[in-house]
Amino acid sequence: MEPKPKGWWSEYGRWFQEPSVAERYDLRPAPPVEAFEEHTTQPEPWTPTLDELIGCHHSQNGFVLEKLAQAAAFDGEVAR
Repeated sequence: MEPKPKGWWSEYGRWFQEPSVAERYDLRPAPPVEAFEEHTTQPEPWTPTLDELIGCHHSQNGFVLEKLAQAAAFDGEVAR
């Protein structure tokens, strides 16, 4: 086991001794107000290439390339 980083002391261990974080969540300090400041950006157009679009489908849970029995057929259908 690697030693604790400098600056970590036994106080940190006491913070995590509770068996259920959810039970003790009410003791957690409130986050700083800055954490809730709103930040918005304007939408940017996205015009993917066909390969990028097919790649996006394969990044989705139901279309994982390694799990598709007929991945080439799927890609062909999307490309049509």
